[in-house]
Amino acid sequence: HFNNRVSEGPKAEKIRFNSFGLKWGHRQAAKAHPTRTFGGSINIETNRDQNRNRNDYQSVYQNTLSSNMTYSKRFPGRPYQFSAALNHSQNTQTRLMTISLPNLNFTMQRIFPFKRKLQEGAERWYEKISLTYNSQLQNTFNAVDTTLFSRKTLETSRAGVRHQANTDYNFKLFKYLNIAPSISYEENWYPYTVEKKLLPTRLAYDSVFQREGTSETFVGLAVDSLRSRFNQDTTIRNWGFSAYRTFRAGLSVNTALFLTKQYRHGWFRGIRHTMKPSASIGFAPDFTNARWSRYFGTYYSDNRPGRGVDRTYSIYDDGIYGRPTYSPQSMILGYSISNVLEFKHYSARKDTVLRKRIFDGLTFSGSYNLSADTLKWSDISTGGVFRFFKGVTNLNWDVAFSPYINDAQGRAINKFAINEEGRLLRTTRFGIRITSNLTLGQLRTIFSKKDDGGTKTKNTAKPDDLLSWFETFRVSHNIAFVRQLLPTGYGTVKDTFFLSLNNVSLSGDIPLTGSWKLGFGNIAYDFQVKRIVYPDLRIIRDLHCWEMSLGWQPTRGTYLFSLYVKPGSLDFLKIPYRKNNLDAQVQF
Repeated sequence: HFNNRVSEGPKAEKIRFNSFGLKWGHRQAAKAHPTRTFGGSINIETNRDQNRNRNDYQSVYQNTLSSNMTYSKRFPGRPYQFSAALNHSQNTQTRLMTISLPNLNFTMQRIFPFKRKLQEGAERWYEKISLTYNSQLQNTFNAVDTTLFSRKTLETSRAGVRHQANTDYNFKLFKYLNIAPSISYEENWYPYTVEKKLLPTRLAYDSVFQREGTSETFVGLAVDSLRSRFNQDTTIRNWGFSAYRTFRAGLSVNTALFLTKQYRHGWFRGIRHTMKPSASIGFAPDFTNARWSRYFGTYYSDNRPGRGVDRTYSIYDDGIYGRPTYSPQSMILGYSISNVLEFKHYSARKDTVLRKRIFDGLTFSGSYNLSADTLKWSDISTGGVFRFFKGVTNLNWDVAFSPYINDAQGRAINKFAINEEGRLLRTTRFGIRITSNLTLGQLRTIFSKKDDGGTKTKNTAKPDDLLSWFETFRVSHNIAFVRQLLPTGYGTVKDTFFLSLNNVSLSGDIPLTGSWKLGFGNIAYDFQVKRIVYPDLRIIRDLHCWEMSLGWQPTRGTYLFSLYVKPGSLDFLKIPYRKNNLDAQVQF
């Protein structure tokens, strides 16, 4: 806990920032108990404690904190499992915090309720029918870190219990098609429902106006913007047990196709393309009919006569597990194709055939809404990962296509691009990100010279040469391009392609002598803003049983001196002296 004096007010009163931080972790030994486990970590703070009192790059630029503690229990010989957890997430910049406590989960793994205990003869079709069940309880608080335990925060918490049961049946058709009809049932329990209505304040009044430059008068409606809350609704919680139930039915079909070509001689030995197409159709009933009408409510949208309309809302709009959808009966056909491309090549150095993967999980997916009136086809989404240089560089891409054209505001309209523009699909989203992460030692290995036989020559650099100092120095580069529709400011949108990210960062240690080394916690350069991002430097001295370090953050104006005992019997000793950013501001 820290209570920092920052400055003094006009009357010489002390202005303080109270902050608090807690880090704790526990890991249970694997053999401690055969059926129960407990462990996790807690990392929580208030009032930007970490940023105020620590100066390393990770602490200053870490925008999110999270905690997760879990207790789990298994029941040997039975398909049940129970767990209880605490979860926490926090944004250190906005200071918004979300805590879920408690989170209870009970799961029944897949069982076959109609399967005979004693099998006699062939398996019957109904014995393949399976059943799964899951029950969850969750209670979540959302607040600014300094108001977390206030009464208002507790009153606005969201809680509920969800029950889910699923049954399906799998069989093969024509030996290659996997068919799986399924039915899912969901029931949600809530301790409250919501009611929406217009605020009762008189929002507007009749007044007499005079036309400018004339003696004419007329009666009109005046609204006082300082007092009026015109057309705003309010949500009231009605406490008491309530539940809603939904169900869906579906049918899925999937298979796998393999295209393989192999060669016995030469460097290139073969290629294999694996495609996994799948299709599914789902049905959900119309929850807006009279049978389910109690799930919804209405209120008038305007206090002025003849100006308002009836607005429909769900009394479970604030439910933590969602709400019934206010939509007619739906029937949606989904489809997807997953692709994996691999090839084989001969390695003379290893005298064997190696297999390489060109791209991973390249997918195309979309849907067709059979019950919609317009815009039945969804966007076609595709994405994947390409790996280069033994995984040193990864290329991630995310693209979406639409069969419809847009209006001037960028909204899809029910006109096909093939009819209006002569092209089958129109790109609606395009994003590509290239990430490289490697040490300079790996970089030297990749670009080392090769002999005539195609094998890489050994690294003949001496251990004490200049380049060997940087062997463990890590270099990371991230660059991303995005294409999307951006508003122009005139009520229209423009198709724009731009560079959204481009930075390079270095980290690692440089051994100057056997006892001294120079450390770089972070040196990053952002090419978009054209400046160095928070350099974090340190000098480390090996004192045999001890280790001394001096860290310096020049842009923050801070330093940290530490003296540590090396790992051993006295490794609990630590003698740090730090000058934090608040000290730097007031020149303590």
